[in-house]
Amino acid sequence: MKTLFSGDNIYKAFPNIYTIRGTSFRSFRSWYQSIEKMIALEPEVLVPSHGVPILGKKNILEILKNLSLIHISEP
Repeated sequence: MKTLFSGDNIYKAFPNIYTIRGTSFRSFRSWYQSIEKMIALEPEVLVPSHGVPILGKKNILEILKNLSLIHISEP
């Protein structure tokens, strides 16, 4: 099975772009570009840092494609 470990780039809620508690800057552009790279990999299993693994290529691609639509509103 083609498995992708997405780190903190995938959450069930809108991604935490704002830096809190002294963490380093998080680029919105880098975030959505990472989503596009994940789509191109076509994983069958996606393992986020938080939450349970997401199974099924079709299900994962739908989630990633929905997230990739967020960047349309970037200035």
